[in-house]
Amino acid sequence: MRKLHQKQILDLLKTLDKAIDEIKRLLKNNQIPTAINLLADCQDSAANICGFIEEMHSEGTKTVGLLIEFSEMLYKASTEINNENAKNKFADQLKNKLHLINNSVNNELKPNKIEIAFFPYKASMWDSLESIYLAAKEDPACDAYVVPIPYYDRLPGGVFGQMHYEGR
Repeated sequence: MRKLHQKQILDLLKTLDKAIDEIKRLLKNNQIPTAINLLADCQDSAANICGFIEEMHSEGTKTVGLLIEFSEMLYKASTEINNENAKNKFADQLKNKLHLINNSVNNELKPNKIEIAFFPYKASMWDSLESIYLAAKEDPACDAYVVPIPYYDRLPGGVFGQMHYEGR
């Protein structure tokens, strides 16, 4: 998984967290139909996140299981929304489940390392790449490689001249 994908999932989870706060506010103002619609939207979002994660990871993940549980909790909340005792409990339970999902995304869906290959052809030009290579080599999210390549002189008429290889 790329770091960008992990960030997108975490951003969606933050949006779901804000939606739970909004549902809580709607219930306090007794706007039950709007709250039910927002619960359904949250359920759709959770299903879309599940699909995205399953697309990236072919095998089942703990995060997907938590998202399915979260989706079931959303459904249960929408069916019991008229129960006064359940109104106060379900928002906290949903928030706790979102917190678990957030931790799972950070721990289980870690971004893959980036592989970078540097292809210098002349040793005298390495100084222009060296600082970038050293920074990439020090980054724990990168695997940096140097692959010296040969080059040819170009003769008049566009034909290849002598080959040079300075990687030895």
